[in-house]
Amino acid sequence: MISTANGDRGLCLDKTTASSSSMTQWNFNEEEKIISAEILYILHAAVNNISFSSFDEISQLFSRMFPKGEEGKGMKLSSRKVAYEISHGLGPYFLAKINIDIWYRKYPSRKEDLIISSQCVDEEVACNTLRYVSNRWLSVVPSCQRILKMYPALKQHFLVDLVGNKSDLIKTELYKHIRSALKSHLTPAYFHFLVSVGKIFDNFLRFLQSDKTLIHLLYDEMSNIVRKLLFRLISMESCQEKKDEDLLEIPLKSIMEKENLKYLDVGHEANKILSSIEAAAKRCFKLDSQNFYFSVTSYLLKKLPLKNQLLKSIQVLHPVARKEPVNKTIGMVKRLTKMLSRCVQQEEMDKILDEWRIYVSDEEIKEEWSVEKQPDEDVLQWKNIDAYWGNVLCLNDINIGKKRYYHLSKIVKAALCLSHGQAPVERGFSINKRMMSDRARMAQTTIVGLRLIKDSVKKENVSETVITKEMIHFYREAHSKYKAELLENESMEKKLDNVKKVPECVRKTTQDELHSLKYNVDSAHKLIDEGSKHLESALKRKSFADVAAAQALITSGNKKLKTS
Repeated sequence: MISTANGDRGLCLDKTTASSSSMTQWNFNEEEKIISAEILYILHAAVNNISFSSFDEISQLFSRMFPKGEEGKGMKLSSRKVAYEISHGLGPYFLAKINIDIWYRKYPSRKEDLIISSQCVDEEVACNTLRYVSNRWLSVVPSCQRILKMYPALKQHFLVDLVGNKSDLIKTELYKHIRSALKSHLTPAYFHFLVSVGKIFDNFLRFLQSDKTLIHLLYDEMSNIVRKLLFRLISMESCQEKKDEDLLEIPLKSIMEKENLKYLDVGHEANKILSSIEAAAKRCFKLDSQNFYFSVTSYLLKKLPLKNQLLKSIQVLHPVARKEPVNKTIGMVKRLTKMLSRCVQQEEMDKILDEWRIYVSDEEIKEEWSVEKQPDEDVLQWKNIDAYWGNVLCLNDINIGKKRYYHLSKIVKAALCLSHGQAPVERGFSINKRMMSDRARMAQTTIVGLRLIKDSVKKENVSETVITKEMIHFYREAHSKYKAELLENESMEKKLDNVKKVPECVRKTTQDELHSLKYNVDSAHKLIDEGSKHLESALKRKSFADVAAAQALITSGNKKLKTS
């Protein structure tokens, strides 16, 4: 069983009870049982992106599905209720609980027990267990390193102290999983292996998350991460000559079968542990590691755009490309210009290539524009590519007084506008897009509540969620908070309406006056036009009576224009 932090034992489900669809309830009256059932169903809908409109008339369906169950009859759900329970009830509840860990989630007593279990681990390390996030490689290395640092204390706490104290926690499935892992001699080796290989991904992922413009380095970084993994999996002779899109041609599976783990590298620390492990267990570990390398490398080879000619050609914008032979770089510039044809006219191609030849041999381009020396170090570091090209493109041609690289600048600016990776905010927008499907006009507070639920409740664990008295309290308070917000919004709308009324009256009066003025002006012009036609006709006929009538029309029109 999973118990709550403060001893407030709510509705708890373990794997056995979840699989048999039976609930164990403590200290819950009938109303609280109904609320618990509603909460579980809302959590299921939130995690699985189920449309809120599907909740309309679902109460009648529950009554028919569970005719003898009080919970089924008492559940009153609708799209509106689900929306405000998420935005004003469950969302705020999970916000209060979001910074928790798996075993030590809001259990001060457990953290204290861990500190007491071993004198070799300082209090700061023991209290600050790091949370591992399954879909983020950046959290793997710090989490594994912290576990390895705490490993002696963890073994003492879980394998000795909890058993000696006859704690109820040793009956939980979570404890059994932890105990099994701690008893295995291979567990530290697996952690060291993850730390070793995780550092390869760390560098690549930090590159992708950088705010700098790095599109010109992306292709090389993709190639390098695949090569690093291959060098750990197979012999260097098998892939040393392969680079870029040639990596796709490596017969990985046949090489693995031929070499039979001979060149497999699992990391220095993992190898030290394996030296004292029996042969069968060692081979099992290496096979697992090989499968990991093979799966990851195959996935990257399948997904990474190693055949993308645009990314390959953009590399020519790197300052180091000036040192390459012109015949090599000129072809890359030509391909880049063709692929960015919307940004330049094709007749500009020759001018761009001419400017590139000048750029390659331009002595006014200073080295300090592209590199800087680190203080107290002999290492040179590349500066931001934007700043480098900004200096280059500002150079003027003295003879004609114009920019020296006017046409080339169009290609450079267009290429450097491309993003080299996804930012966390963009990934958040992707999640929001999936949540917004079939939910029209969802309020911002509802979106925030949904995101909190999705981050706190895993899809496979909805049925095992612990329903506490505190959660029920948040659920009950949601309606009153929602009503208070509606009243506040209504009051604000009335105030805005009162402010708008006076300008609307003024606007209406002004519009009426404009319509009247336009009508008078149009009428005056019509009178003048008609009088002019009559006057012309009367003069041709030499009819002085008609001339007088026409003159009267023109005079009337002119008077109307003056009064308007």
